Amino acid sequence: KNLIYLIILLFITIKQSHSNNYYITEITQYLDSIKSLSISFIQNEDGQISEGVISIGENRLRVDYFSPTKFIIIVSKNKGMYYNIDLDEDEFFDPNNTSARFFFDIFHNPKFFFDGKVVRENASITLKKGGLTEDGINYNIKLLFEDNPFNLKKIDLFFDESNLSLSIFGHNYNPTFSKKHFKLINPSFFGD
Repeated sequence: KNLIYLIILLFITIKQSHSNNYYITEITQYLDSIKSLSISFIQNEDGQISEGVISIGENRLRVDYFSPTKFIIIVSKNKGMYYNIDLDEDEFFDPNNTSARFFFDIFHNPKFFFDGKVVRENASITLKKGGLTEDGINYNIKLLFEDNPFNLKKIDLFFDESNLSLSIFGHNYNPTFSKKHFKLINPSFFGD
């Protein structure tokens, strides 16, 4: 009798593992296939609401905030720039010390999620991953995907005692960006 329970438990575990691997492969292929993308978002960070657009390009990520404050963040793997439009001030930073590292990993390092856990409910797929950064900071990240058509719809991130949630809409796949769009240079130098 115990052998039957063990076999059933083993079968369920293997099936769940296969299903998890299938969806992780599907998700990572989707994310890896994105060469350029523009998406609108509404962000809630610890009760503060912001709106903007995320642009994904080759090895770069740009976030334009429109409301309530206008500023731009541009991130590559090891460099980031914050630009306050109203004050015409820029500041450079290491994205690996901020939540920006996770957003870069989402779109430019799909292997980051290979050990994630997948939950499929109705017409959505949720990918969860948690752990500690190299600096010992706890994080939990959750991506919510619409299944048909397959689209990223929400990102929830808990990092360094901060909660950040992005609701994503208006997916524009393969837009053409100007060469200066992702430059880590103060945009006012371009006359924008």
